[in-house]
Amino acid sequence: MRYMKIMNYDTFEEVMIEIDMSRYKRLSMGFMNSLKFNRRFCKHIILTQAKESYEPKHLNYFFSAMRRYYGNLIYIWTSEIQEERFKDTGEAVLHWHIIMGFDWGIDFGGEDVLRIQKYWKFGTVRIIPVRRPSVAYLMKYITKSLGAEIEGRIRRVGSSAIAGWLRQSWTRLVDAIEFFLHRGITVDMFDDFWWSNGNAYGKSLVAVVQGSSIFEKVMFYHRKRTAWYKVEIFEGEAF
Repeated sequence: MRYMKIMNYDTFEEVMIEIDMSRYKRLSMGFMNSLKFNRRFCKHIILTQAKESYEPKHLNYFFSAMRRYYGNLIYIWTSEIQEERFKDTGEAVLHWHIIMGFDWGIDFGGEDVLRIQKYWKFGTVRIIPVRRPSVAYLMKYITKSLGAEIEGRIRRVGSSAIAGWLRQSWTRLVDAIEFFLHRGITVDMFDDFWWSNGNAYGKSLVAVVQGSSIFEKVMFYHRKRTAWYKVEIFEGEAF
C-alpha cells in the first residue's frame, strides 16, 4: 500500500491517506459530475460468470456491444469474488458490479433487459435501478473490491473515459469553472488542458528554433488552497 501523510498547518493535525483510494475517489467524483452535466438515469448491472473463464476481452466485448446499441454511455465498474459461491463450494469465480449511466431519452424496459443478457455470454445478468447514485455508493463497491483476495493480476476497478477536469469535488469544479469563465474560457474547452488533482496545465510557446516550436508546461489554474499540505509519501502499513 502507498500512503501520503498530510498535515494541517493551522491545527498541526496529521492524517494518513491511502493514495490509490484517493485516486478512486476522484474517479467516483468524476462519474458523479458527469451525471450533473448530462442528465442520465443509472442502472446497477451485475455480471456473473457460470464458471471461472475471465479474460479482459470479455468485458471489452460487453461494453462495445452496449455502446453500439445505446450510444453515449458512461460507467464505472468493480470486480469481486462471488462470496456465497466461494463459501459453499470453495470456487473463486469473479463477478462485476457496473454502475451505468444511460441517456435520459432512452425508454428502458423488458426488451432492454433481454438484450443486455444476450450481450453477456459467460453467465447471468442482474439489473437493478439506481435512484440516487452518490460517491459513497460507488466507494462502497470500490472499497470492497480492493479488499478482496483475488488471485492473478485482475483489474479491480475501471470506467469509461472520464475527463480529468471532472475528477474533483463539485465545489472545486465550480470554482474552476468560474475562474475560466471570467477569462472567456468555457467548459467545452477544458479538455484542451491537462488536469491533475484539480489543477489545470497547458503549453506555452517559449521559442522557435530552426523552424521547431519549443513549449514548456505551465500551470494555468491552481485549485483553491487549503490548510492541508503534503508531508511525505511512503509504502507499507498505515500507523
